[in-house]
Amino acid sequence: MPRVHVAALVWIIIITIIIVNNIRNVIFAYAVSDAGTDYVLVRTELGSNSFYQLLYCDIAYYLFSFIVPLLLLAVFNTRLILTYRGVASCF
Repeated sequence: MPRVHVAALVWIIIITIIIVNNIRNVIFAYAVSDAGTDYVLVRTELGSNSFYQLLYCDIAYYLFSFIVPLLLLAVFNTRLILTYRGVASCF
């Protein structure tokens, strides 16, 4: 697979993760006007669901915010080091 296609695929995955991560802000709660200019966030039925809270807010949040970026950083750094070693051995 050409490198351009891999880079495009990585960008598509990143944008998808960002969109999925921010969808919860739309379906988790909605704003209701409170007799004036103040707004109150009211949880939806899905936002109040304890299974949703566990799966999405606890597990998926930490997975996509900490574990996946750390693994990607480790993989890319390893590939970068191996590439530099390969280039250095040519000279």
